[in-house]
Amino acid sequence: MNVKSREKSSKYKTYTLVSEYSSTKIFSAANQWIEDLPPTVTSRLNFMNEYDVIILQHSLSSILSYLSKEKKLPQNIIENAKNILEDQCYFDIPAIEQIFSKMKELEKKYCMDVRIAIELKEKRKIIFNHNGVIYVNKERYYIFSYNVVHHNTQQMSLSDYIIVESLHYDDFLNVLQRIEEEIQFMFKKKIKLIDIESYDLYFHPYATGIFFHEFIGHLLEADHFFTSPLVYQQGFKFKENINIIENYGLYQRYDDLGNIIYPNIELVKKGKLKNLLNSEITKYIYRQQSSGNAIQGNNTADIYPRMQHMYICPGAKPIEDSLTQTMKGVYVKKLNMGEVNTYTGDFTVEVEMSYLIENGKCTSEVEPFMMTFNIFELANRELLLGNEVKTFYNLCGKRGSIVKVAYTVPALGIKASTKE
Repeated sequence: MNVKSREKSSKYKTYTLVSEYSSTKIFSAANQWIEDLPPTVTSRLNFMNEYDVIILQHSLSSILSYLSKEKKLPQNIIENAKNILEDQCYFDIPAIEQIFSKMKELEKKYCMDVRIAIELKEKRKIIFNHNGVIYVNKERYYIFSYNVVHHNTQQMSLSDYIIVESLHYDDFLNVLQRIEEEIQFMFKKKIKLIDIESYDLYFHPYATGIFFHEFIGHLLEADHFFTSPLVYQQGFKFKENINIIENYGLYQRYDDLGNIIYPNIELVKKGKLKNLLNSEITKYIYRQQSSGNAIQGNNTADIYPRMQHMYICPGAKPIEDSLTQTMKGVYVKKLNMGEVNTYTGDFTVEVEMSYLIENGKCTSEVEPFMMTFNIFELANRELLLGNEVKTFYNLCGKRGSIVKVAYTVPALGIKASTKE
């Protein structure tokens, strides 16, 4: 058993026991079969010793034995935890014949092999003390991974994933629709843009979510903020129409250290920075109140302040009102995951799918290009927000730790740079 910190006291208020399950199915439309990969399960126990975090990583049975023998927890609590965490974890595929039929249609139409895998991820969390179980939570989602391969050359043309929280026939149709859109984009003749700063930029809500999450959200995690240039800029602010809320609409009540998650935290209000995302660990380092954002992505990762569900307050008008008046712009449909340098405030992301805007209309597909911003440059740009929000899910990596995140966001517009 791996103990990440030496225990200093025999008394602990709460324990957080987490088991994560993974089960994967792979689809073959050509042979009409589904392959089930062996399921996996990992377990860990987290608790705090005043300022230290102790993380025990082992099998569920070993952890429960440790709690019983070493921590003297009552047997009824041990049995309760065991019953909840040892439940079987499985999923079925709806309307499988129709799904195979749709996949075959897509393959025949574009002379491609479409390969889809679905991975079920389920995280079960129990928080308890010597008096009993305080809280139980189950979080389930699915990762649709897809590869598109040429029939003749067997070279991979597309590869990506989509996160969904439910598994219905419509979810498959949405995935296949997205694959077809990307195949069509791949075959189109594209133009190459130069001097991208001279173009107005408009973002599909999915791209808006990635942009705000990667570029602004990470800088407002306490461990990043206090090493960023923002800490030295007392008067830093965005335009007044920017309002960002975190821990939006969460049904979870406790984080991975067993501390209360504070919902609907105002990170940015009327352009001004109001709060940071913090945890019970980092609050002592940065002298900031914990927001309950201690999240551990996997068994081998440490616990950091992490975003969970970001909400961007919408504007008053549809983004189309501005887009249709744009003479020279780019409509961004899809971003690859970006990277922010938290020490400099620089952000870089690849724009994978975008369209040229001329005289208020999307006219041509654009070759993929790199988009770069600095946080202070963005603060001086005019930002437009659409009047409708949509919710999307994604995976976020931080220091080797992967977690599921959500964005509820409107479409975004960024007016061209006014620099000479």
